[in-house]
Amino acid sequence: MISDTSVFIPYWIEAALKRNSCSPEVCLNYTKLRQFVSLDDAVGFLALQETKSITRKEGNEVVRTLFSMWSESAEGAHAAEFQQAVVPMSRSIELEKDLLARLSLKDNSAMLGTPTNGQIDQENVYYKQIDLGGITHGVVIYPGFVEFIHTPENEFKFVVDQLKVFYVYLKSYQVSLMPVFRKYLYLLSARSKAV
Repeated sequence: MISDTSVFIPYWIEAALKRNSCSPEVCLNYTKLRQFVSLDDAVGFLALQETKSITRKEGNEVVRTLFSMWSESAEGAHAAEFQQAVVPMSRSIELEKDLLARLSLKDNSAMLGTPTNGQIDQENVYYKQIDLGGITHGVVIYPGFVEFIHTPENEFKFVVDQLKVFYVYLKSYQVSLMPVFRKYLYLLSARSKAV
């Protein structure tokens, strides 16, 4: 059964998975992932799940999928490291600022070849929807996503793309009970009022 929430994967975790010829669902196993990513990268990955300006989660809608998977998969010394280092460090306000900078256009414009004036180029890819082994849904986040998601039209497109993935795995009534579906209805309502 697929989880009803998405795991947000920063591009540097995707790059590490590819470098090590790993399937994307390896990122859900803390012990395996730590074999080829630094502690700082693991902390940033977990912190990204709680960065509301990126995940667009509201109120009590806290994403716990990655936390739960890592809690279950951390073994031996990695279990202690996860509980005593990763979890507390992931709550840092400074870390959240760093994540936002790493995922914004202005800090990555040279790498992307994008204009430095903060304009969104519709041909660039700011996110990618992926399947994480039928366990849950993943969203790989690329530089520029911070600016991209802050416009209502782009946020609506992003939510629709998420829903398309969930409709593949779940029945319509199950999707209609999900937080992302409520977000879709909210954005749809806002769009109709704007017209």
